[in-house]
Amino acid sequence: MMMMKMMLLVLVSALTVHCADINNVFSASELSFCTRIRTPELVGNSNAILVIARCCGANRCSSKTATNRDDFPPLGDNNADGTVIMKRSTDQGQSWGNFKVISPLDSRGKPLLSYSSGAGIWDGIRKRIVVQYQFYRGDGNTAPTVNASMFQIMTSDEGDTWTPAVDITRQLSKCNPDINNMMDPSAGNKIQTPSGRLVWAGHDHAGRVCVWFSDDGGASYSTSNFVQGNEVSLVNLGGSNLLMNGRGQQFNYNGHRANYFSTDNGASWSGPSESALDDDDGHGCERSMRNIDGILYTVEPAGKKRTSMTISCSKDGGKTWPSSRGINGDARGGYSDLLPINGGILVVWEDGNTGNMFSAQIGNGWC
Repeated sequence: MMMMKMMLLVLVSALTVHCADINNVFSASELSFCTRIRTPELVGNSNAILVIARCCGANRCSSKTATNRDDFPPLGDNNADGTVIMKRSTDQGQSWGNFKVISPLDSRGKPLLSYSSGAGIWDGIRKRIVVQYQFYRGDGNTAPTVNASMFQIMTSDEGDTWTPAVDITRQLSKCNPDINNMMDPSAGNKIQTPSGRLVWAGHDHAGRVCVWFSDDGGASYSTSNFVQGNEVSLVNLGGSNLLMNGRGQQFNYNGHRANYFSTDNGASWSGPSESALDDDDGHGCERSMRNIDGILYTVEPAGKKRTSMTISCSKDGGKTWPSSRGINGDARGGYSDLLPINGGILVVWEDGNTGNMFSAQIGNGWC
């Protein structure tokens, strides 16, 4: 019995990142400014990594009448007080600086509100970061999203300066046939394919997913067919083959997630099929996913009420996920992203208790 306990302790130690390896992304004053920070998106290169996130503002990304409680379920989705922010790391995620609001400011430099859903792609061909975010009119509610506008900005100096915002809403009109139920940019991963195509995805509140893509670095966009689904992450499988993985709670998949496939570089997509991956506790959460040197890695909370952030890997294109590693023990977590770094993987995720974000460097020898 004693030997079994010792083996169990060794196993737990091997699967869990120690607290000393976990860092706050945002400072106390930055968290106070935002009250709650959500939906991290990692983007960058070997010189610098940016995290793009939603700064919730006074209403904590919830309804105006919600209380500031920390218990589960989450407070909801309302972007009336939101802005889009960034922070930068030049040491592979060990420390973070250069906090900045990248959505519009007024003439006095004060952030304008009702901007959210920031997402980014590193354009390796043009050596720049492309970011899109949405402006929410009316009361900021996203169930459904009504008459929203999509904007795009770029930086070629790792977030020091940004191009003026360009309204690309009309280019995405085929994804938004109903102005009263428009696409929200999905919280999952966006990608540049081997051809150089930039591929983004969103979902509305009628259970539909749509993809938009650009072959000229974001100057113009085309759109895909609709598929049934919710929040999705995009990942390269090789060549023109792409995988999209999303929440599966609207399907009869017994707690599993949904897969979608494209063989034409994201221009069209298959309908949903059952994934080998589970949704957290059968409920559903954003699941980040990346192809790193031919291996797929994915992060999602594995426990009840969005706890126990876990990273898993697949060496067969997502058919099986035999190896996993715990990140934060049984602590609370939430939406996440991951990016390759020297000698491993950088993971960033929401802290469900404080409203901040954590980052951790994880080796990949466990996969």
